[in-house]
Amino acid sequence: MNSGINEWKQRGTLHLWRFKPDKRGLKGWHFFADHIGCENIVELLDLLKQANYPVKRTIRLEKTPQAIANRPAALNKSYKVFTPESLRFVKNPDTEQDQWSSKMSGQCLEIELGYYRIEELADSIRKVRKGDYDFSIGPNDGEQPQNIWFW
Repeated sequence: MNSGINEWKQRGTLHLWRFKPDKRGLKGWHFFADHIGCENIVELLDLLKQANYPVKRTIRLEKTPQAIANRPAALNKSYKVFTPESLRFVKNPDTEQDQWSSKMSGQCLEIELGYYRIEELADSIRKVRKGDYDFSIGPNDGEQPQNIWFW
């Protein structure tokens, strides 16, 4: 299975952003991808889910244009956004199955996920690919919510 993860290549366009400062009702991270990007990231998450050894995989993110950032609630005004340069998924077989934690490491958002959370994230992206959106998953409490909204 290691070779599958090592052979995986990123395709499509992925956007991940936060509003600066967080806007009421829009707190947390926001995700948008084209159809190819959705399929590709689900492929990676499925590979991560099956891994029974520690895995890290970093993907590049596109700078989020205002037209995409305005998708939530059809915003009529432009809010400032922050887009990390990359997103790193971390899976460790010793991690709790429902683990979800994230932190910034330089310009990279690092998310450590347990098995169930990887499955939840992959299922959410599958929903986006089918046209479902305007929902979030993940922890949304504290000063810096870690949840991800899907658009």
